[in-house]
Order: sequence, then C-alpha cells, then structure tokens
Amino acid sequence: VVLGGHHPTLFPEKMLNSSAVDFVLRGEGEQSMPMLADLLKNAAPGAMPASRELKKINGIGFRNHGQLYLNSPDWIDRLESNPMPAFEKVDWTYYKRRKKTAITIVASRGCPFPCSYCAVSSSSCHGRFRLRPVSDILEEIRIQAETKDIGFIDFEDENLTLKKNWVLDLLTGIKNIFSDQSIELRAMNGLFPPSLDMDILLAMKAAGFKTLNLSVGSFSSDQLTRFKRPDVRK
Repeated sequence: VVLGGHHPTLFPEKMLNSSAVDFVLRGEGEQSMPMLADLLKNAAPGAMPASRELKKINGIGFRNHGQLYLNSPDWIDRLESNPMPAFEKVDWTYYKRRKKTAITIVASRGCPFPCSYCAVSSSSCHGRFRLRPVSDILEEIRIQAETKDIGFIDFEDENLTLKKNWVLDLLTGIKNIFSDQSIELRAMNGLFPPSLDMDILLAMKAAGFKTLNLSVGSFSSDQLTRFKRPDVRK
C-alpha cells in the first residue's frame, strides 16, 4: 500500500504509524512511483526490496526495522520531462458536457502566493510555481482533439493568467486548434483578478471563455490578514 498526495507529503510519520501503510511518496510521484514499482516487481515473492535500494528513491518514506526512514519531497524541475497522459486508459463516455467531450488540463503546478490554508502555496512545502511550455499544452489538447468532439476544457490551475505573454500564446494556440468549431473554456479554480487586463480578457473571450471564476478568498479584511491572502477585494 503506497500513499501519495498532500497529506502524506506533510504528515508522513502519521501515515506510516499505520501498519496498513507500507510506503509514502512525498511530493510529486511521476519519477518516484515507477522506481518503487520496479523494485517491488523485481523483489522475491512476499519480500520487501532492500532498504539500501529504497533509500535511493526521492520522496520515499518507509519503516526499516522499526524505525522510520524519510526522504525529502520530490519536485519536478522541468514539467516538460513528463510524458503525455495515457488518454486511451480513460473511459471518455463519463466526461461529457452538452453531449460533447469535456477535458481537463493542468498547465502549471504550485503557486507563488503564501496563503496559509492552501496545500500548494509558497508557505507550504509544495514545489515552486512552474508553468508548462505552451507547446506541450497545445500538443496535449491537439492529440485529444484529433479523436474527440471536444466542447469544453477546464483548466485546473491555481494561477492560469499570472504570466501575460505565456497565457496569450496559449489562448492564441487554442483558438487556432478550434478555429472551425465552438468550444467553451473555464478556469474553475479561480483567476487572480489583478492579472486580468484588457488584452487577456479579449483573448480569453476570443478563445472560448464565457464565464470568469474570480478567486477572492474572502471579503473579510481580518480573514485575509490571518490567511496571508492577497487583498483583491477592490
């Protein structure tokens, strides 16, 4: 049993205190999970891999003769090193919006803001804010557009519009891919209001945005201060 995600990253000792948990993988698991899987696959039946080999895996945590061994969380420096998702393993009949396919894109990771309640903020142990290359994101969308009648794209990013030139290039590329069809775009996690100037707003509308989810956090000044949240109420 291997656990990953925000909770095991921040509280690995609590997870490994349960005898039901064999390993935790802290941080991002695209590199560490295949390494662990290879060791488990090549171990003798019913045996655990050698601890000296397990310790070579970034982000791993496990019990070793009654003692806990923890490596630091693993964060991927270059997101373009990740392969494309295995789209063929998804049953797309479950992901529809108005009878067309709805897809989800993660164009970035992390966040530069220090909001204390967030698991991916700069005040947590999460990796730094990183944007994927626009060309990689467009290729991910293009591959899916070749085999699906896409009608909706949701960007599951914390800060889609923070870097102006980057997002303008992305929106232009999406508009070109779907030049002959109607598509709706949405950023459901919310957009940072001060990052939205007229250039970006017009490009968003041209690419297919019909609704803007604005990320405010709170209209209480006390809460904003307590949460270390940027005040964007104005």
